[in-house]
Amino acid sequence: MKLLSFKSNPDMANAILRIFIGLMFIAHGIGKVVLYGGISETVENFVHVKHFPAWSAYPSIFIEAIAGLMLVLGVKNRIAALSLMPITIGIIIYHFQFGWIFSKPNGGWEYPQFIFISLLTVFFIGEDKYSLSHKIFKK
Repeated sequence: MKLLSFKSNPDMANAILRIFIGLMFIAHGIGKVVLYGGISETVENFVHVKHFPAWSAYPSIFIEAIAGLMLVLGVKNRIAALSLMPITIGIIIYHFQFGWIFSKPNGGWEYPQFIFISLLTVFFIGEDKYSLSHKIFKK
């Protein structure tokens, strides 16, 4: 099959993965401020729904937006992915009570687990040749 016989491109695979994960985290970080009733609503949700400390909402918003942008641009991919992992673990912990399948009411931990594994993949691959860090530092 000629269609499937092409040279592997792990750099492109990593770029696609990190860009889409980055866009998702940017949307969630900014969404917490703009779409979900603002920062105060997000803090209330963290405390009363998710049972996380109120202070944890602020770094979550900031890290999701900034690390997401870092992933999209390809700036220090490992640091960006690593900084998002504790947030993703918190999401897995919260959704664990609803079971594995994410399509269940309130979602399960299936999708957050996939995001964590994707972040782990980006962390282990690091910079790809399409990343801004690679272009600047010529690794």
